Amino acid sequence: MGPAALCRQLDELLQVDRYSDASLNGLQLDAGVEIRHVVCGVSANAALIDQAIERHAQLIVVHHGLLWGRCERLTGLFGHRVKRLYEAGISLAGYHLPLDAHPELGNNAGLARCLSLQGLVRFGDYKGMSIGWGGQLPESSSLGEVNRLLRSAMGDISHCFGSLEREIRRVAVCSGAASDLVHEAAAADYDLFITGEVEEWTQAQALELGISVVAGGHHRTERFGVESLSDHLNALGDVTAEFVDIPNPV
Repeated sequence: MGPAALCRQLDELLQVDRYSDASLNGLQLDAGVEIRHVVCGVSANAALIDQAIERHAQLIVVHHGLLWGRCERLTGLFGHRVKRLYEAGISLAGYHLPLDAHPELGNNAGLARCLSLQGLVRFGDYKGMSIGWGGQLPESSSLGEVNRLLRSAMGDISHCFGSLEREIRRVAVCSGAASDLVHEAAAADYDLFITGEVEEWTQAQALELGISVVAGGHHRTERFGVESLSDHLNALGDVTAEFVDIPNPV
């Protein structure tokens, strides 16, 4: 299957036309080579490209692509990455907000699943689209126990603001760098807001708003989508796929 044909399927699956997004979602670089094997990862960088070459992939699918709504000069790191891809015959596709928001394959769906959240409703407004989820834990748990569940699913967390003994029932999740949504979460009476990356002011505002906040790590909270997309591609059977993690503590 050609890269354009495969990415049209992914575009339709992830409904890319619904989102106003700085990322140019979909096929970003077409190397013109038929796709047999796909490497999925969080971010397009030299380390992931090297892994794709080593694993004989013809397509890389990432959450953070190379193109972000502006014309780039083919110089420096950006030029080197493009050159490496073309020389290796590897195409590249990126899916940003569509892979955050998808109700089954998305990063936030994965976050909700790892806590077994129930009664899910959309949460996290971004330019008129809700990309996160809110729900309830199966039973009330301490913040410390929620952290244990998150560490079990993701390997670690970056920050936790709030008493570990606090009782948590209602949880809102939005992966990546979504600390601005702490206000929306507090206004909707959630006990806990989980995101990936926070700002300097997040701790103070969370305390003043009366809500606990956990930052799971930008990278860690955004592995769920590309892992799920890899599983989806394998299930289709037209190509093989694998998730490759390039660890990032942020």
